[in-house]
Amino acid sequence: MQNLSAFRPTHPQLYRVYVDSSVVNSLELSETKEAKNTREWADLTTMYIMLKYRKWQLKERRTVSLHVFHQRCTEEMLNELSINKTATQIRDKVNNTRSSFHSLLKQSKNGGFKWVQEKHSSLTKNVYDFMCAYFDPLSSVSLDLVESKLASVILMIRKQE
Repeated sequence: MQNLSAFRPTHPQLYRVYVDSSVVNSLELSETKEAKNTREWADLTTMYIMLKYRKWQLKERRTVSLHVFHQRCTEEMLNELSINKTATQIRDKVNNTRSSFHSLLKQSKNGGFKWVQEKHSSLTKNVYDFMCAYFDPLSSVSLDLVESKLASVILMIRKQE
């Protein structure tokens, strides 16, 4: 009987390969699954998260902690949109989007700011315009408006599938 060793070559039939859907370079992944598990954020998913955040600000801020909100968003994204993001990714996305938006607002108030590139401070023009409509500190937004926009964004994301 042979002694199997990690240093001795063994026959490939002794191995079994399991494919994991989180592995980006897996040969058996479909394009839709690969898109669902990437770290990149599309404009619509950014809008979805920010609308969820705005809804939390307007309705549940006093009763639901921010940590619980991030965990619940993770579950809702998976259930509603089949997009797998962690609570940490959602937290980082909300913080980075808000920070970039406020940075751009400050630049525009100081004057001399022109939108010359497709992207400024990690925000696209579409996301910036959306943020101006829903997160501008000088204007108020109703909960009904946020919920209706959220429903339309969900429909647009599902159409892309």
